[in-house]
Amino acid sequence: MVDPLVSSALRTSLDELVGSSVPIALENLALTGEDYVRTPDELRDLTLLHGWRNCLDFGHAHVQGRREGFDAIDAYLRILGDGIAHLHLHGNHGERDDHLATGEGTLDYAPYVDYLADFRGTICLEIATGAAGVRASVSHLRGLVGAAG
Repeated sequence: MVDPLVSSALRTSLDELVGSSVPIALENLALTGEDYVRTPDELRDLTLLHGWRNCLDFGHAHVQGRREGFDAIDAYLRILGDGIAHLHLHGNHGERDDHLATGEGTLDYAPYVDYLADFRGTICLEIATGAAGVRASVSHLRGLVGAAG
């Protein structure tokens, strides 16, 4: 059961953004069981309520999927569909938001190569290991996408 104060505060905050000239994309979080929006369906419904788009954070979905025992990345891709305008890509070990290079950790990007190759939105590499990690991620992702093409 969601705390009514949390629900009210979120709605008030989001209502303040309605009509903004800046494109808004709501991101999946669900890094803990206490996060307010916990499922792809809940994120989709909240996004549609306000007429916005989504940011899919692959690392967050990987942590959620490992914790809850399902392919969360696939579920978000399927349920959010064309509503995804932006991606956050990084690696982790499925336990926390490590922001490793994409080829590090247990998040396997290979099943999502076709999606990544066809994606027409924007992508942010969220890499905490500096320029070397960003370069490694670019090389890793180009290698995957190039091998699929």
